[in-house]
Amino acid sequence: MNDFKDKFEMQVGVFFDDTRSTSFSFPAITPGARTVTDYTVRHVDARFVLPFYVGSYVPVRHAELTITAPRGVVIGCKTFHAENTLVTYTREEKAAR
Repeated sequence: MNDFKDKFEMQVGVFFDDTRSTSFSFPAITPGARTVTDYTVRHVDARFVLPFYVGSYVPVRHAELTITAPRGVVIGCKTFHAENTLVTYTREEKAAR
């Protein structure tokens, strides 16, 4: 699949904030089909990391967010509206190489 469409997200009444979106379509999807989407985002400035939404209008069986950061960087997790869900937060530190 190579048909990715990248565009700036412009909203009325909102200043230009460099927000971009990428859209694509899975070809030949039929009812009951299962799809897998896997991607990597690299943030050069951690102050501008966007939220991770576990679900949307598409049913989600498994969603995972992995953050890799240098030792000493403090990372936390806040969940909103996730009561009575299976959302969990785990932290793993690996030995320095």
